[in-house]
Amino acid sequence: MKTMNCTTIALVLLLAAGTSQAVWIGATNGTTDDDAHNYTNVMNWAGGVIDDDFSGVTLTGATTLYFTGDHATGANGLSTSYTGNYALTLRSSGGDRTLTLNGDVVHQPVSAPTLTFGATGTGNGLNLDLGGGNRTFYAGFDDSARRITIARGVLSNGGFVKAGRGQMDIIGTNPCEGPTAVNNYLVLMPSGSAIRNSPEIAITTTTSYTSQIEVKQMAGAEDRFGDVADFMFSTEGGGNYHATMQFYVSTANNE
Repeated sequence: MKTMNCTTIALVLLLAAGTSQAVWIGATNGTTDDDAHNYTNVMNWAGGVIDDDFSGVTLTGATTLYFTGDHATGANGLSTSYTGNYALTLRSSGGDRTLTLNGDVVHQPVSAPTLTFGATGTGNGLNLDLGGGNRTFYAGFDDSARRITIARGVLSNGGFVKAGRGQMDIIGTNPCEGPTAVNNYLVLMPSGSAIRNSPEIAITTTTSYTSQIEVKQMAGAEDRFGDVADFMFSTEGGGNYHATMQFYVSTANNE
């Protein structure tokens, strides 16, 4: 089977993100659930077209945007490569919603904030439908501080690749039907989270970075990887970097 290494994936994603124009013209700070923070309101997008691209946008404060209905991205997926060292949260309003990803998620902001999907509390979840394919969640190129968090929502209908040095946090039970791959750095799974039904979980390191899944375990037994058929650990190019899975028993669940 022919595979692409992590460097190739990173360059392809960066080139793709750099060719599009930002058209988000809604709020760039604040967390109020109003019209200016409504992601699915076409009035907040230039030309009335939601293209899911924040490249070139400058956030002037922590920003939360709300989905008042389900939404599907185009083939270019979601790009949150904005300016401003502030976190961006995408969550539902008025009940759980679904964001269908018909392309990859590229989180490559100029500074190093976090992209969060969903928020704690009933009715605040943003489910991520992977569109029946394998989607890449790309967090940062050479900076581990960039981070993607699935705070409340379910990854389903496909598989995913975690790429880039940034961290990805997976919270909740995720019935990923496709393969799961971790390329570069870390996936954190706090207690209560799980990846189910994936035919394979592959952890691949490169000559530059260690890759690993950290599983935070509270007291008591939990089924974290139900129906996962296979685990694969591999190192590309040698060097002093490792592909690992680490389990922790701790009261500090989200360290």
